[in-house]
Amino acid sequence: GRRPCEGGGGEAGVPERAGTATMAATTAASVAEDPPISVVVVFMAMIEEAEPLIAALGLQPRPLDAEGHFQRFSGSLEGSDGARGEVHLVLPGRESCPPGHPPVARVGTVPAAVATFAALSLLSPHLLVNAGTAGGFSSRGGGGVGG
Repeated sequence: GRRPCEGGGGEAGVPERAGTATMAATTAASVAEDPPISVVVVFMAMIEEAEPLIAALGLQPRPLDAEGHFQRFSGSLEGSDGARGEVHLVLPGRESCPPGHPPVARVGTVPAAVATFAALSLLSPHLLVNAGTAGGFSSRGGGGVGG
């Protein structure tokens, strides 16, 4: 028989359109049953890119982990339906490298993965948003992001 990766339809023996309709109906049903989103985590790599969001939402610094490896800024928001929710902005933090030098942001895949894992484990969010400038600030000679 045909393998699932090969073209020509959806599930085995089901035309692609029928499979898509079934998937859409299943997705719509699961969305209708989902509880409201009341805890949101926004992950960013650097405080410089997070500062506008921190200010706009009035977020306050709070510890994320007991050791203080990561930065967290938290606050509450009210939805259009009047429901209240929590928003937490999480960053991998900064470190002096080498010791005695000004701290630099922990950027890269490993700090991002560890900080995101900590946020998911400790805050149990309903929604995780990964946001950032993905290249740098043009005003600082960074990549082509922002103009």
